[in-house]
This record gives sequence, C-alpha cells and structure tokens, in this order.
Amino acid sequence: MRRIAEIGLFLPVAVALHLAGFGLAGGARTGSEAGAQGAGGENLLTLAAAPPQISALVAVWDSPPEVSAAPAAVQPPPAATAALPRVLPAPASDPPDRAGVAARPSRPTPDPEPDIRTEEAAPQPRPEAPKKPAPPPEAPAKRAAGTGGGAQAGEAGASANPGQQRALASSWAGQIQARVARVHRMPAAALRLGLYGDVTVRITVARDGQLQSARVVKSAGIAVLDQAALQSVRRAGRFPPAPEGLTRPAMSFDVPLAFERG
Repeated sequence: MRRIAEIGLFLPVAVALHLAGFGLAGGARTGSEAGAQGAGGENLLTLAAAPPQISALVAVWDSPPEVSAAPAAVQPPPAATAALPRVLPAPASDPPDRAGVAARPSRPTPDPEPDIRTEEAAPQPRPEAPKKPAPPPEAPAKRAAGTGGGAQAGEAGASANPGQQRALASSWAGQIQARVARVHRMPAAALRLGLYGDVTVRITVARDGQLQSARVVKSAGIAVLDQAALQSVRRAGRFPPAPEGLTRPAMSFDVPLAFERG
C-alpha cells in the first residue's frame, strides 16, 4: 500500500517536470532560430540552470524508495521436552553357571491330615425281654361218664396254645400219611408200560377223620399215575380222628405219593 501511495504522489510531479523541460527546450529553440537568422546562421544554445525546486524534485524522484525493514519473525518458544529417564545399559554379566543354579524349589508337601478316629460307642446292652411264664401243666383230660356203663372220651378242659396246635396238627398229618401208604399200590398198567413218577394230592379231613375232598396239586404228567394216586387216598377210607386239643373243625394236608419200580 505504501508503494502505491508513493507512485500516486510522485507521478504528477514527474509529468510536470517533463512538461517544463519541453517548454524550456521550445523557448531556447525559438531564440536560437531568431539569433541564427540575425547572426548569419549560427546556432546558439543557451543553457539555463533549473530552479532549485525542480532539482529537489528530481533528486527525490531518482532516489530509491525507502524500504521499511520487515519485522523480525517472532521465533516460537522452544517446545518443552519431557525429560525421559535415562536408560543405562545393563552391566555385562557372566553366563550363569548351570551347576551353580539352584534347583527349583519343589512345592511344599501339604501336612498330612490328622488321623481323626471316632470311637464308636459301645452298644448299650438291650434289656432282656421278660421271660414268658412257663405254660401251666396240661390238665389231664377229663372223661365224662357215659350212660349204660360205657366210658366216652370227653372234650379237653382247656384248648392248646398255637405251638401245641402246630405240634398236634403235625402228629395228625403223620397218622394220615401212614394210613395212605399202607393202601398205596402201583397200577398194573403203569408197570406194564413202564410209567413212573411222583404225584402230590391235597386232602381235607374233618376232626372225626372223615375225608371231605381230595385233588391233585402236583401232577406226574401221566394221567394213569394221577388217577392211581387219587384212588390210593380214597382206598384208605376213614382216617384217624384229630387229637384232643385241636379246635379246628377240619384241616388240609399235602400227601406226596411216589410211583417207582418195586
């Protein structure tokens, strides 16, 4: 902007100086022509010094324009450098001696758990069950005097306990088994054909020894033998009566019969 202002200031001055110079040159030429005409044709040039104002303007114009010094560039402040810790080289060390390297410590063995033994309490002795009182001695069977001077067996004065009932029933079953065995026979057809086997017959007998029913509960697989077993039971007829002390009106028994070679 300053350069443009100087040009706008000095340009009119320079134009005025040039115009003044042309005017002076024209005046001198006119005078010289007149002198030449009056002096026999000799050209005379008269130089006159420029006024001081013009010289000053020319000097100002010819002088180089003042160049203002450019402002010094502001140097940015040096960036703060973070101080890093110094890294020192590791001191050279001799290679480790393998023999001198301590063995890796083994894991510590856990302490053995304490052996805790629980002593079982001694079983308390069970209180002895009170002994059952011994059964009273069996009263002798009473016999009632019958009419006509005949003695008839009377009923027992007291019934037997369960243990005695089982013993009496077993004794009665043995008597019935013996009675059937005495009349048991091997059928002739089975002997002729060579048929053998075992049959079990279940019989029901009343207290007076009367046979109420008989049926095969274990077959020999041969009809001839099954029928022979039933015939042996029926052939026995009337069985011994129940012993005194049995209160049941009738009892059932399984009678095994074997058909074998004689």
